[in-house]
Amino acid sequence: MKKIQIIVTFLATAFLASCGSEDKKIVTDNSPVISVKVSQVANNINNPFLAVSGKIQSEKTATLSTRMMGFVTNTPVNVGDKVSNGQLLIAVNNSDLQAKKVWIYNSQGNAFPKVPVFGTSAIDLANADGDSALEFVTKSDSNSLILYQMY
Repeated sequence: MKKIQIIVTFLATAFLASCGSEDKKIVTDNSPVISVKVSQVANNINNPFLAVSGKIQSEKTATLSTRMMGFVTNTPVNVGDKVSNGQLLIAVNNSDLQAKKVWIYNSQGNAFPKVPVFGTSAIDLANADGDSALEFVTKSDSNSLILYQMY
C-alpha cells in the first residue's frame, strides 16, 4: 500500500513539473498598418435624407371603447393619422345584437334599470351565490351562458 502511495506521489510531481516551460516566445504583429481618416461632423446638403435608428413613441395615447357591443364595419382612420374632435374613428354595426336582447320587468310592468342586456334565450332568475343580490342566466350566441347580477 505504501509503494502505491509513493508511485502516485512521484507521478503527480512529474506531471506538475512538466506543465511549465521557461521558453517564452515573443509574438510580433507584422500585419500592415491601416490608415484612418477622422472627419468633423458637417451638413450634407447633397442628400436630403437622414438614416437613423431608434424607437418612436407618441406623447399621448388614448384607449378607445364603444358604448355597445357589435361588429366593427369601418375604420376610416389609420394608425398615425391626425384626428380632430368629433371625427368618426370606427363604425359599429349592432343590428344582429339588437334582436338578441333580454328585458326584465317588475310586477308593475316597468323595465328594470340597465336593461336590456345581451342574451338569446329566456332567463333563469335565482340567487346563485347566496348574497342579497339576485342573478340571472341567459344563453349567449354559442354554447355558453352569461351570468348577470342585479343590483
